Amino acid sequence: MAAALPSRRPTQRAISPPPCKSLRPIPLHPARPRAAIDAGGATVTGRGEAGATVTVRDAAGNVIGSVVVAADGSFAAPLSLAQSNGGGLAVTQTDVAGNVSPAVQVAAPDTTAPAAPEAAIDAGGATITGRGEAGATVTVRDAAGTVIGTVVVAADGSFTASLSPAQANGGRLSVTQTDVAGNVSPAVQSLLRPIPPHPVRPRRRSTLVVRPSPGAVKRVRPSRCVMLRAR
Repeated sequence: MAAALPSRRPTQRAISPPPCKSLRPIPLHPARPRAAIDAGGATVTGRGEAGATVTVRDAAGNVIGSVVVAADGSFAAPLSLAQSNGGGLAVTQTDVAGNVSPAVQVAAPDTTAPAAPEAAIDAGGATITGRGEAGATVTVRDAAGTVIGTVVVAADGSFTASLSPAQANGGRLSVTQTDVAGNVSPAVQSLLRPIPPHPVRPRRRSTLVVRPSPGAVKRVRPSRCVMLRAR
């Protein structure tokens, strides 16, 4: 009888599992809303998640406005107290599940004009120097209202504005400063010192000395005498 052949087992190949796809975590809160404040500081408008509630807080954390985002994603939140002078506002939105978004910061408009600058003119009438609000633009006008010089106030509050043309003879100049928000300060008046006229040198009086020439005859007039007689 022939010997039985050994059975062959099929070769098994190792199958590597497909690479796992990284799953991004689902955020539990909505994104920051887009917000802006109007020029009067009375209304915050923007876009957010439909149905979410937008809340506006002032710098102290007090709620000064809230509104529900419309179906098209827009909102307009009236503020209980108009904001100004560049104060910071925090705007968030809370979805229907109660998740609150990160806050977006909105700056209230600056509606307050700066104070009048300090200004003085040099002796030659060619330069105005002084102090103002850093970043503001100083404008110098002559008596007719024509701009004759401008300069931006330095970070330390000082400024030097060159005038074109130079001013003199006691005229008045108007100096104002305009801050970065466009608010114009009251004008300060700078009086130009009059230029004194050139001094007139007094004329020297000449003395005529007459000397008799040699050989000239000098005539002597007799003086009138009054004779007093004794009684």
